[in-house]
Amino acid sequence: MDPFIDAYNAMSDPRTNEISMSDLDRYIKENNMDPSMKQKWQSLFDPNRTGRITLSAFCNTLGLKEADVLRGRARSYRKDRLNPDVQVISQNMDISDQILISDETRRIAGSVRTGDIDEYARRLKLFLEQRYGPTWHVVVAKGHYATRCRHLPGKSFHYRMASVGYSVWQTQESR
Repeated sequence: MDPFIDAYNAMSDPRTNEISMSDLDRYIKENNMDPSMKQKWQSLFDPNRTGRITLSAFCNTLGLKEADVLRGRARSYRKDRLNPDVQVISQNMDISDQILISDETRRIAGSVRTGDIDEYARRLKLFLEQRYGPTWHVVVAKGHYATRCRHLPGKSFHYRMASVGYSVWQTQESR
């Protein structure tokens, strides 16, 4: 049952304790989940198709107590959250590293001449290799782009900030 509770707490708005369909869509996308999860959750927890999954409906369907779910939220709620200006495209990385990297990205973007994405990439790669060791690959692009990469476990982060996309990943050092 914990995976359901963890998912509910990750998606629901802490002010209303409800999940909107856009919250559900975002969670599915950010976690690279099967898109059919939306229909499954909606049929289970929002059969009247109100567009909202309430804590009450969630608990009634699963036979849970609301207080237990809310206690789980309090335990799982972390201060470690990405700033709202970071849009995660894909990640395989601990949240604390995502925060550190996006914070450094923001610092670099604020200190480099506007639009010099080559310099953004150079400085970000330098930071990553000083912090985590070799070998990091960095893509910085304005507009749309696609990338496919192999990376070490837990060392891949693809995100957007403002109108710039960033992809960073670590591979084994070449010998």
